[in-house]
Amino acid sequence: ESQGEWFVKSTTKLNTKDMEIYLENVRRFAAMELSCVIPLPNETNFNYEMYK
Repeated sequence: ESQGEWFVKSTTKLNTKDMEIYLENVRRFAAMELSCVIPLPNETNFNYEMYK
């Protein structure tokens, strides 16, 4: 952060624990600021096989 600029790390460098913390923050932001719910992968009944 120099002169108000932000530099964000790539998510490819995150381990599993840190990635889940990041995703939880994304889900929280979406819920609070966008009134949007992002379900966990096991909380949806979307048929992924249909789109392969």
